[in-house]
Formats: sequence, C-alpha cells, structure tokens
Amino acid sequence: IAKGLSNNEAAGVLGLSRATVRTHLEHIYDKLDVTNRVEAVTEGLRKGLIEV
Repeated sequence: IAKGLSNNEAAGVLGLSRATVRTHLEHIYDKLDVTNRVEAVTEGLRKGLIEV
C-alpha cells in the first residue's frame, strides 16, 4: 500500500484475490489502530515497520 497500489493491483502482484487483500488490510488497520491507507503507511513508517 505504501507504493500506492489499489487492492486489485496488489492482488495481481501478490497472486491473491481482492477479497484476501481487503481482509489483510482490515487486519493491518486494526493492529495499527488506523482507519485508512494513509494512516497505515504513516504509522508503519513511524514504527519502523516499512521503508519507502
């Protein structure tokens, strides 16, 4: 998501269904206590979980 991919694009790259990507994103949002992609990326960067 940090690369700006849509769920559909991420699904294609990862070889998963869109529903699976959506479910994983929901779990990520819950674990990071955020509500959207921008917040997830910001929090992931802040916590050192991702690099851009």
